Amino acid sequence: MRTGKAAFGSRAFFWHLPHYTKQGSRPAGAMRDGRWKLVEHYDTGEVELFDLDTDVGERVDRSNTDATRTASLRQQLRDWRIAVGGQENTPNPLPTPHSSTSSTSSSTRPASIRSAQTAARGELWRSGANE
Repeated sequence: MRTGKAAFGSRAFFWHLPHYTKQGSRPAGAMRDGRWKLVEHYDTGEVELFDLDTDVGERVDRSNTDATRTASLRQQLRDWRIAVGGQENTPNPLPTPHSSTSSTSSSTRPASIRSAQTAARGELWRSGANE
């Protein structure tokens, strides 16, 4: 029931998922502070900000139009992650399976080929989650 009071009081909530999952999740962290929810994607550095009072479905990213709030919440998320000892990720820009017979290293292949190969591996990996 709506009472006009914030449902969660003044406490901020934090989430931390530092890895990929077979369900398709990406490494990310999030926090909710009142009506605001911030999501930080660790693999790309992308950040999203949502006003849950007006956008329960999280369809309108306000990170570009409310840069001050975005920066403040992002810093709170980082501070929390450090305080609890959350895993920090090291970027891996192009993971490739090891092959002792490969004559072409990933760094010498054109970016378009590397991108297509990475996408194909991702689809194969995701299809295994449905088995």
